[in-house]
Amino acid sequence: MLKLEEAWDYDDYIGSALHEHYKTAQYEMFEKLLLTKEVEDELAKIDTLTNIFVFGEISSPECRVVIPILEKMRRANKNINLYIFPRKGNEKFLSLNTEGGKIPSVMVEDVGNEDVLNEGLVLIFEEFPEMLKMELSGKSSDEKQELISSFRNGALNEKVQKELVDKVLKIIKKR
Repeated sequence: MLKLEEAWDYDDYIGSALHEHYKTAQYEMFEKLLLTKEVEDELAKIDTLTNIFVFGEISSPECRVVIPILEKMRRANKNINLYIFPRKGNEKFLSLNTEGGKIPSVMVEDVGNEDVLNEGLVLIFEEFPEMLKMELSGKSSDEKQELISSFRNGALNEKVQKELVDKVLKIIKKR
């Protein structure tokens, strides 16, 4: 069972870094990240309280991409709450509610829907966004590594933002 009082905010997430280079990498990713006009317009449509949960660690290069996007989304719309949980200590929850317990695992609360995961959460994606998983399909090892590197360096941020906001909107429109 998740306890909201144990969730991190973005500053706690940054503070969890065991090595300074993780903080530096995260600050750099956050500073260069700009939400697209399209994503900002879509975020403006969120007019009810929306809780987003993400499981991650600052040492994960995938988390260093996704969590800043989620934080920028939170800052752009006061109706969005972001709860960050470390993987450590939440392995059982992740194993029950994801395919592989990988991070980042991003979920949106959808209270009232009977077809959701534990705690009323809907899994949006695990480890990689769906658009990246589709692009990776059928590629050679070298091509996969190149795509993953592009994702980790922020080159796919606009696509990631779009997928996140689209999936959040799809869930909350059903309410």
